[in-house]
Amino acid sequence: MNIRDTLVLVVDDNFVNLKVISQILACYGLMVDEAESGQKAIEKCQDNKYPIIFMDQMMPQMDGIEAMKRIREISGYYAAGGESKIIALTANAIKGTRKQLLDSGFDEYLKKPMEFDRMEEVLKKFIPAEKISYGKVRRDDLKQSSDVEIPGLNVQKGIAQCGMCMENYMEVLKLVVRDGNKFIQNIDGTIGGNMVNYKIEVHGIKGMLFNIGADECGDLAKELENAASDKNSTYIRKNHGEFINRFRHLIDAINKYLTENGIMTENRDDTISFDGYVRKLQKAANEYDFPAIEAIKKDMEELSMSDHQKEKYKMIRQMIEDTDIDDLQIISDIICGGKNEESIKE
Repeated sequence: MNIRDTLVLVVDDNFVNLKVISQILACYGLMVDEAESGQKAIEKCQDNKYPIIFMDQMMPQMDGIEAMKRIREISGYYAAGGESKIIALTANAIKGTRKQLLDSGFDEYLKKPMEFDRMEEVLKKFIPAEKISYGKVRRDDLKQSSDVEIPGLNVQKGIAQCGMCMENYMEVLKLVVRDGNKFIQNIDGTIGGNMVNYKIEVHGIKGMLFNIGADECGDLAKELENAASDKNSTYIRKNHGEFINRFRHLIDAINKYLTENGIMTENRDDTISFDGYVRKLQKAANEYDFPAIEAIKKDMEELSMSDHQKEKYKMIRQMIEDTDIDDLQIISDIICGGKNEESIKE
């Protein structure tokens, strides 16, 4: 199936998911604009006419429903019943989801990860028949997947999610490595705060993991998202650390494959990773969580650190090893910069 002369808009706050969806649509010959937020989508719709908009349902600041409603107000072209159709994208495809989304104002919905048959049904429903032709337009690179082994990934499934194209899949994996630590920093920053923010962050990571074929890690994210929906902070506190460790090890495995095969040439940003671990260490010290402190120390030993980070970690590690239980709160203050090292000696 090939579609000509059609420009669509894809909206998703997670850049990896945004790229995956765009690549799939491009495989059908569609021209694709991208927006990483609801506000950006509104601005683009004010300047362009998109016959179809693919809108992620769950985004921070402005969710997909609010963005859709504000786009409807731009002009008659985008209004309900107008020429433009707005398709909701959601990873929460449970019974009743379609009715709920259509009742809120969407024209149709697609679940993530994408199903090609369902995608084609929607495209044929909303794109004029004279713009559609049929033939083999997808590259089938699944046979190559047997040569690719990355722990934690179903490579064949990941390639299928990226338009049956190995090159697309490798580009997406590079984005996961490049931005993985930012995702970790963002979700770590929501711990102990607004549960809705935590749910949004873990939801985005979950979708990304399923898109690349990381189902096992994606299932952990799904359980955390469900816990956030139920406001089960106890479950999140107990299992968040394990999920982050698994996610980090997955990123490392992907990076190892890409680097060893000459695919990944740019460096990862481990500064964010280091700062994220420091915040976790501070939290563990606050809670007198000795097993967590030891686990975090072990993980930090494997990080690629700058000279400054190495000195800071060496100081923190030495203080923890030399400190009595009653002084752990002081350690926490020093880690976050609230006191100087001499405080521990008083």
